Amino acid sequence: MAVCSYCRATVLRDGASAANIGRLSEILDDFSPLQVGSGGAWKGKRFTVIGRLRLKYQDGSWNEWCVEFQDGSLGWLSDASGQYVVTRRNAGAVPPVAMDQLQVGRNVTINQQKYAVTDARTCVCSGGEGELPEPAGDGKEFTAVDLRSVGGNGFITFDYSDVPPSVYVGEACTRDDLGLSNLRTNEEIERASGKLKGGVSGFDCPSCGASLEYHAGFGETVACPFCRSVVGLEGERRTVVLKQDELARREPAIPLGSRGVIRGGEYQAIGFMARSDGEGSEWEEYLLFSKDGGFLWLTHGDGEWYLGEVLNSLPDQRGEQVYQGGKLFRQESDYAARTTFVLGEFNWQVKIGDEVQVTEWISGTANLARETYRNEVTWTLSAKLPAATIAKSFGLPAVVEPPQAIPRGTLPWSWVVAAWGTAFLSDVGAHLLGRGSFTALIFAAAVLWLPKRFFGDK
Repeated sequence: MAVCSYCRATVLRDGASAANIGRLSEILDDFSPLQVGSGGAWKGKRFTVIGRLRLKYQDGSWNEWCVEFQDGSLGWLSDASGQYVVTRRNAGAVPPVAMDQLQVGRNVTINQQKYAVTDARTCVCSGGEGELPEPAGDGKEFTAVDLRSVGGNGFITFDYSDVPPSVYVGEACTRDDLGLSNLRTNEEIERASGKLKGGVSGFDCPSCGASLEYHAGFGETVACPFCRSVVGLEGERRTVVLKQDELARREPAIPLGSRGVIRGGEYQAIGFMARSDGEGSEWEEYLLFSKDGGFLWLTHGDGEWYLGEVLNSLPDQRGEQVYQGGKLFRQESDYAARTTFVLGEFNWQVKIGDEVQVTEWISGTANLARETYRNEVTWTLSAKLPAATIAKSFGLPAVVEPPQAIPRGTLPWSWVVAAWGTAFLSDVGAHLLGRGSFTALIFAAAVLWLPKRFFGDK
């Protein structure tokens, strides 16, 4: 099937004949660097991008690029918020079970490899271009389940829209892994859409009329700082999808729009959300964006800061232990996190009251979190950063955590124990050494100090 770039007609080719089977909407420019004609390589085989489908679901959208390999076979290159996956159809293979048995989070063993279900949803085609292997039109639904290999990059899609259901096999990749070429430059994107990828564009809030800004090509929603309405972005349409309670308002410690150097690249704070759990704990999360580096998360709670990145491959979970990057992580907590306030822009349809189930594992100062939301599972790897580093990066006043004050008239319990211990051991030392009280006092102090010196607080 081919999509005419002029009239948008979808033409089905059958041998020497061709038939017009409908129309497919033009894709609103999403500022992806990929284009029909881009090239790359996967597992040593060169490919060329020949077409694209734009797929939309309840909370966002992504691209599926049809690629043709040198041997004439076809595959798909998924492009979602800077994360890439390449898959090819496994002819003759069918899913081992029905879709209703593949709940998100379930483990499935396929060819002696353990996979986890990470996504199960129905999406809708909202546009297309170029050449495509099968007929597709506006509004066509696709129902599929994605699985990722545990502890690796393997990726499988079960497409239950086909009759019989089909299987696509591949792996998650980085942009560098694919060696992409003939990509659109920022200048070409600007000429095509009038909005530079990652550049700041403006519009008036449809609720209060205030002037708002967003980063072209990456945002799905913007939260107005004046009336607190959450505005959905779709092409040139601006729709109020949510209004927030004034009582829930929070002021971010890092003002939105602030720029800082993180991991050697410049990032901008573009989104802010407040979350809480069922036990009264509250924390803040900042969405950081870089035109070259994509998205990072900065979490602030209990005086601590963590910098995190969503993983494109799964860790190896074994009960309450998880192995990631050669490190052993031990489970620390499991709780429901609820969104209570949002400000700025996000790369998905954020909503107040959204709840995700979070399980956290720790290894030293590193944190590994699994979030389960509706029909999707994501993993984020975070590392602890000193408050002074955050302040320096974003040009904020130095943050100094106040020391714990000792209430007047009281002493720490450890001091009391040390005092009584010294007195007791002094008496014992005097009997053992047969010396005066000063020598015995030195003996007692050594008995108390040496374990602290060599074993710490353990």
